[in-house]
Amino acid sequence: MSKAVRSCAVTREKGDADSLVRLVAAPDGRVVVDLKGSLPGRGVWIKPSAEVLRRLPKATKGIERKLGTKVDPAELKSSLRASLQRAVLDALSLARAGGVLVPGHDRVLAAVEQLAAVVVASDAASRTEESVRAAMPEEVPVYSLPCTGDELGARIGRGKVVVAGVVKGRLTRTLVRRLRQLSDLG
Repeated sequence: MSKAVRSCAVTREKGDADSLVRLVAAPDGRVVVDLKGSLPGRGVWIKPSAEVLRRLPKATKGIERKLGTKVDPAELKSSLRASLQRAVLDALSLARAGGVLVPGHDRVLAAVEQLAAVVVASDAASRTEESVRAAMPEEVPVYSLPCTGDELGARIGRGKVVVAGVVKGRLTRTLVRRLRQLSDLG
């Protein structure tokens, strides 16, 4: 089964729907980030990357024409980043409930072979982040989260957690994709 191919409204690059994010014109005229790609209404697709965000102001007129509403590039950038951050934290919470999240530095280092990705909180000590990055094989990306260890711990039902690993598997694909997209925003 082939995936639907979409074009980025900013770069015109083609990609499957999983690599792009849909923007939808809400009835009240706001532009809404539709991460699931299922909201009704007129929509456009964009690649969530720093390059696209940099080029967004020049592409605003075309996006406005396609959506039929005004677009504020600064507000859209903020909304996209916030939506991806929320999606990542929600997915981490679900991963913990599903038993596919390994919290804690020592546990992560002990589970290297089982991991699809690792997240590090913004307030982790540089020595901690360096040791995690050094221990991970090339195929296990390490993502810096824009949240503190207290915020991450609260989302996964624990105390402060500055490092957590995501176990490989079908349940973690969306989480890893969202982590990659959030990281690509810069």
